Amino acid sequence: MPRPTVTFKQLDREHRREVTRDAERLRTAQVTPMALQAENSILPPNTRVRVRNLIGYAKKAYLQK
Repeated sequence: MPRPTVTFKQLDREHRREVTRDAERLRTAQVTPMALQAENSILPPNTRVRVRNLIGYAKKAYLQK
């Protein structure tokens, strides 16, 4: 079954709706800034992230021709 195509315009419109909704929730104190940050974060709060070889990764990912 083919996946539906999503355009950048659709993604942008949805993102703007979410930002507007979040701003209203902050304005009306429905959510705290810290709680909203946790909701919107890719990683859970207080997660430790360690990159073992950042320079090596960056060279491999960005300097390949």
